[in-house]
Amino acid sequence: MRRLVNLSGVVGPTHHYGGLAGGNRASHCHQYEVSYPKKAAIQSLERMAYLDQMGIRQLIIPPLMLDDALFSASAMWTANAATVSASCDTKEGRVHLTPANLISNTHRQLECSQMQLLLRQVFEDDRYFVVHDPVEASDEGAANHIVLGEHFSNAHIFLSVYGGRQSRSAIEKVLQCHGVSDRVVVLAEQYPIAIESGVFHNDVIAVGTAGLVLVHECAYVDQSEVFASLAVLYERQFGEPL
Repeated sequence: MRRLVNLSGVVGPTHHYGGLAGGNRASHCHQYEVSYPKKAAIQSLERMAYLDQMGIRQLIIPPLMLDDALFSASAMWTANAATVSASCDTKEGRVHLTPANLISNTHRQLECSQMQLLLRQVFEDDRYFVVHDPVEASDEGAANHIVLGEHFSNAHIFLSVYGGRQSRSAIEKVLQCHGVSDRVVVLAEQYPIAIESGVFHNDVIAVGTAGLVLVHECAYVDQSEVFASLAVLYERQFGEPL
């Protein structure tokens, strides 16, 4: 039986926005302020409780335990932790996960090996799951993928975005490794002006679910062409307009 599950990360003791991430305005604005990881952890648990009350299935990922002076809060954002492909989208019918290598920032690189170990502990049954090694290209994970068509019984389609911290080669390598057909993927380049304005992840400027995409007017290069291609693919896959 096919099920949709929301992955939620618990905020850990390294929750801190200390100005370490270049281009992250929130990080730089708060770099001299005190961090409150316990309060943040409680807030994240309250959010999980709210989602549970709405009937949304959840898988809770524990926080990483990083023993280093360069703290990062990104482990709680599971969209930055890995790219996940559902079993219905892969050739062999297993869920595939690739931890994001986070090489764009030194303090983020510390997380990759720990996240891979954690994912292999959580998704240990190899009858259903495959946890890959990270790819050797700048990869920021699921934050740069929009998955559409989950309200249908057949496979999804993908809008996968490169630019900023995400490389095109990383997207192609991850999806190939997962066994996802390139026939169900539309690649888009994030607009340089958006990146320069601090939008280094696609999920900061666009979101999508089922048959709906909400996007800023300056999100992608050749945006009208991107959505024309996506509309054609969506109608071919699901038999109705996007």
